[in-house]
Amino acid sequence: MPNSPRPSAPSANSGALGAVQIDPVKLLRKYFWVIAATGVFSIVLGVVAHLALARFAPSFRSKALFEIVAIKKSIADPGGGNTNNQELERFMGTQAALMMHERILETAVTHPQLNSRAPSFHKKYFVGGAIDTQEAIKDLQGRTSARPLPKTDLIELSVSYGNPVEATELLRLVRESYQQSRENQVNIDSSEQRRILRELRDTSDQEILRLQDQRDRVVRESEYDTLEDRTSEAGRTIARLTEETLDLTVNLEGLREQLAEMQRQLTRDAGIEFGDDLIERSEQNPRVANLRQQIDSLETGLRTFRERGFSDQHRDVQQIHATIAATNQRLEQTRGEVLEQLFMGQVETTRRFIAQFEAQQANLQTDLDEARTKRNGLVRLASQVDDITRTIATLTERRDRYDSDLANLSALIQSEAQVRIELAQQERIPDGRAFPRLTVIVPVVVLLICGSVGGLILLREVLDQRIKSPADVAMIPKARVLGLLPIASEDVNQITQVETVFRDYPRGVLAEAVRQIRSVVSKRVNKAGHKSIVVVPASPGSGATSVVCNLGLATAATHTRTLLIDANFRRPALHAVFDLRDGPGLADVLSGGVPFDQAVQPSGSSELDVMTVGSAESRQFELLATPKFAEVVAQATAGYDLVIVDAPPAVVSGDGVAMAQRCDASILVARAHNEKRGMIARLRNELEETRAELLGVLVNAVRAAAGGYMKDNIRLSKKYQSGEAIGGSIDRDAEKRKLATAAAGDDD
Repeated sequence: MPNSPRPSAPSANSGALGAVQIDPVKLLRKYFWVIAATGVFSIVLGVVAHLALARFAPSFRSKALFEIVAIKKSIADPGGGNTNNQELERFMGTQAALMMHERILETAVTHPQLNSRAPSFHKKYFVGGAIDTQEAIKDLQGRTSARPLPKTDLIELSVSYGNPVEATELLRLVRESYQQSRENQVNIDSSEQRRILRELRDTSDQEILRLQDQRDRVVRESEYDTLEDRTSEAGRTIARLTEETLDLTVNLEGLREQLAEMQRQLTRDAGIEFGDDLIERSEQNPRVANLRQQIDSLETGLRTFRERGFSDQHRDVQQIHATIAATNQRLEQTRGEVLEQLFMGQVETTRRFIAQFEAQQANLQTDLDEARTKRNGLVRLASQVDDITRTIATLTERRDRYDSDLANLSALIQSEAQVRIELAQQERIPDGRAFPRLTVIVPVVVLLICGSVGGLILLREVLDQRIKSPADVAMIPKARVLGLLPIASEDVNQITQVETVFRDYPRGVLAEAVRQIRSVVSKRVNKAGHKSIVVVPASPGSGATSVVCNLGLATAATHTRTLLIDANFRRPALHAVFDLRDGPGLADVLSGGVPFDQAVQPSGSSELDVMTVGSAESRQFELLATPKFAEVVAQATAGYDLVIVDAPPAVVSGDGVAMAQRCDASILVARAHNEKRGMIARLRNELEETRAELLGVLVNAVRAAAGGYMKDNIRLSKKYQSGEAIGGSIDRDAEKRKLATAAAGDDD
């Protein structure tokens, strides 16, 4: 068996630890009555708040409307012109701000008729024989509102107060103060504006004259008339030099590659590889030609001797052969020297050409730089003249505009078109309250209270780190959910002993849940070839013993020989569940007191045996982490198809992790609403690092959410088990039994 830990497959639904997935529907069902009660309470509270505010803090709002009239642009435009939208919006916003300006409000609160028009407001701030101006302005500013109405040319000015008549009178005082201020502003002397316009016009004239002189000087000094021709000529020169430089660069690169190849030939171990042109030139060398002529003469003499009948053994013939061989040797040596001299000459020639081309390239680059510099100077000069000309045109246009403004200013100041605001609707006593309104107060109160309660509910769910369902386990990184077992109290059967619910209530909801767990566990252990499983509870009360007993009963029911081992030396329970002796058992086998066979007891169920904890004096915790325990597991797996070990809680004991090092697989049991995700994540990591494969986390005692699917499943399972009709499906055997019972009654 391998000694390294077996990695378990990560869950497809795993997320970041601490992340919370909120199911809105499930949350709504869970807290339905809380939310409903909150909604009813908030509606009632909203109605009460409305009545209280209407009785003790009513507010009446009076309003007046101002209209923006057409703006006259010049004397020749008697009917007024169109106003730019942005200009109109800016103007309306400015006037709305001026209506609420402290200076306007001060004029209103210090009006001599304030006492007669708004007596309660006057009385509130009349202290020591004089009105408290600052406090009155602050109060009136909070009650006054001015705003442009969207998509209109109207500005709405309004005042809110607890008395409708005084609200109207306060608005009249503010409106009259604003209109008087507006009239005073229209009558302001325009001499300062004329002075500013004249100074701007004179400054523009001076700048135009200066720029014209500068442009004339530049044109005169630079011979501007021929500037375009010179720029074109410089461009053509640059193009020609660029082309020559490119051709020269291409030739130079070719020569450099040729020289590099020659230098590689010089360094070759096999010697220089001469080309056909060098070989042909070497044949034309006088020394080589002379030696070849000598060889030809000797060969002619040799043929003559042969024609005379001399054999090759003749002394003269042999002497001619020797002379020809020596001459051939000299010929090859001479030819090699000539070829080497020709090759080195070719190398020197190439180097000389490269040096000449590099010098030409440097001269061309210098000429090209000078041509570019000249052209850039000519372009800058032309750009400078154009910039001056454009600036002069802009200044001329600006100066003309100043002249036009000066011509129209005096007439526009006196024209009626300068008054841009007219009163469109005078203030009136309001017909009803502006505040409070039932349609506003009730929704606001409902929104605030329900929002607060909903936020608290959501915060509670977010901060709650407890494992409540398999979905909470799935949020733990790499955690795999093995399954769930519902809490026994929500089963319709009156369960007295959860540990044997599979045997006692085989048709109940819990038994069906155990069967589902058995299917998952069997599939995984059979696929991996595992035969021993240690069930580790996360903390005391997680229900690992119930899982071990019911899982053992379920696997034994499939004719799988199963052995349950009670390895919880601290709080053993298997002997009490099956009504057996606590010893001899596991502790006695580990201590060597009894053999394995004598420690196994029948459980009373077919195919299921139990090894209890053993005698109290033999229960040494350290024995569970020794190789002896591995031997016990090996003996058990040799005689049984499946061995299930009940371990103590991992949070209070390390025995479970130690036993996982000796078993094939492990299961971590977490009780809903008892363990937190952080602890489960830590225990999962500890078990993951052991030899045993972690099959997953089993969530025990899961509660059905109010109206949730689990409660529906429990009811549905009970109906199905009892034979009741469900959606058109009926239990045929149950129907036959009912008919038989009815027939027997008729016979009686």
